[in-house]
Amino acid sequence: MSLPSEYDVRVYRNVQTCCGVGGLGLVVEVVGPDEERIKAIDLRAMSRILEFCEEEGVDITHHSFGQHETL
Repeated sequence: MSLPSEYDVRVYRNVQTCCGVGGLGLVVEVVGPDEERIKAIDLRAMSRILEFCEEEGVDITHHSFGQHETL
């Protein structure tokens, strides 16, 4: 994905837990100066990730989009 130089997409793995260890998850972080542009880049990134998972036959049981703020 080509991005303007002031934006960055970071992907992290995480493990969801509830009553023991659950499934493997991804956290996608988009960093940049303009919130509307961040949302557009996030949607593009998530679309590509979901496309890849479908092509590879990865079972996606849950996905959500949301904003994360660092305090």
